[in-house]
Amino acid sequence: MPADSGSPDAGGMTSDGGFFGASRCPNSNFVVCDDFEGSTIDSAVWVPDTQAGTVTIDSTRFARGSKSLHAKLTGSGGGNATLRFKQKVPIAGQRHWGRMFVYVPMSASGFLMDHSNLVNASGNNSSGSLSAYVAAIGAGVLNGIFFQQSPGIDETSLLYHQGVTRTPVPLDRWFCLEWDFNGADKALTLFLDGDLIPTSVISGRDAPTMADVRIGIQFVLPEAWFDSVAFASTRVGCSN
Repeated sequence: MPADSGSPDAGGMTSDGGFFGASRCPNSNFVVCDDFEGSTIDSAVWVPDTQAGTVTIDSTRFARGSKSLHAKLTGSGGGNATLRFKQKVPIAGQRHWGRMFVYVPMSASGFLMDHSNLVNASGNNSSGSLSAYVAAIGAGVLNGIFFQQSPGIDETSLLYHQGVTRTPVPLDRWFCLEWDFNGADKALTLFLDGDLIPTSVISGRDAPTMADVRIGIQFVLPEAWFDSVAFASTRVGCSN
């Protein structure tokens, strides 16, 4: 277990080392739940989707159990270090909830102003255009993004919440990131450590009908760790 295990942060969590307890995924009733406790990435669940990046099972950091997923870019020009869920996920007219624990090291702090995706659900929407609901890092904070290819839309939730206190990306500790990709109400919402991120909300945009869901790093964040990734049709929460 890492030397900093058990050190509480300001939010009452620990900076590393299994604070969230033993793996709960083997007995889970979620659509998918993976604590990455195997020796390799589960090929029945995930497809690595990488470009100038790697995704590997790692035992140096973990939120639950004794391992996690380490996503790392291998070059300086950005890239992809993601896993794609093998099943298409229905979102339009339905709700896709997700939860994962994320660790962004202090060494990545210089890249937080630029845009990087942590969760990307993409596919054609009711207009027949490629679109995406995204949980992202940008401008130093966690935010939601909606993308549509035609007619072109590429917007961050920060545009709609001027003057509202923003939620910075926690560094050097595990945090719980939840997302509600609500295709029924055409809304995208994010939560940090169980609390709503007010500046994450985007509404009124058509969700993908059947989405490819990717978790990991897209674009510029040099590395991060991910653990206990769960998908469900209702809220997962941080304690399940």
